Amino acid sequence: MKLKLFVLSTILLSMASLSAHATVAANAHVTTISQTRTGIVDVYLDVARTNLPACAGSNTTVFRFDATTTEGQALLASFLVAYTAGHLIDVTGSGTCDAGGGAVESISYISIRKQ
Repeated sequence: MKLKLFVLSTILLSMASLSAHATVAANAHVTTISQTRTGIVDVYLDVARTNLPACAGSNTTVFRFDATTTEGQALLASFLVAYTAGHLIDVTGSGTCDAGGGAVESISYISIRKQ
């Protein structure tokens, strides 16, 4: 019984990981940062992504995060630095659209570098 449960849980986890495709935007510049009054931030880039997660629809140049959290505030600061300085960034999505609802992929990782 334990073996069957283990096999079933392994299969379900494998299926979940296949359905969530995190995307990467490489060598991008931030073009727009918009924030709602509830703290949800959309960051628009000048690079379109492909292979978006199903939840993201056709939003190929935007990522979203919640700036009311400590992690979100750190992301906002990083994006503001990149935007102000015009630095290139790489952004990795989470493969989910869990920030603020809607069809925009959430952010998992950002890397900023000088040109």
